[in-house]
Amino acid sequence: IAMLVNNLADKLDRLGRVREAEESIRYALTIRKKHLPDNHPDVVLAHYNLASLLANVGKYHEAETLYRKLISIKIEQGETKDLSFAHLLNNLADVIELQGNHAMAENLHKEALEIKKIIFGYNVNHIELAISLNNIGNVLVSQNRLDEAEVLHRQSCNMRENLFGS
Repeated sequence: IAMLVNNLADKLDRLGRVREAEESIRYALTIRKKHLPDNHPDVVLAHYNLASLLANVGKYHEAETLYRKLISIKIEQGETKDLSFAHLLNNLADVIELQGNHAMAENLHKEALEIKKIIFGYNVNHIELAISLNNIGNVLVSQNRLDEAEVLHRQSCNMRENLFGS
């Protein structure tokens, strides 16, 4: 049932009925938590879906709390060098930046970039690396560190050109 309710939530969100989508995701999460431990992949996914929805509707503090919980679960499971962990760090950085903590957001994006470099390599062109460079550049822009931001944005653009052409 939880899977069906979660699918309904996805459709409601796509229709712009975010309040109903949030209620459905919370209900699906309640069902899953009744039968599964917090670190079960289905519970983790439900938390992730809720955090993403909350971030999209401006409930940044609640989204931050959920992203932190998910990061803690990944740390407990020893899964700190995979792409999903890097994405969680990026998502947390985004909601933290939207709350005005640019320095912490910058550090989280840098940590995500380092994980991606471990995964994909340090001297390669990869879209994930380009995205992270762009994310860090955006945070630097919000701190009015424009020269540093330009360097990272140019690196990101060059990587994308090498990957996809101009």
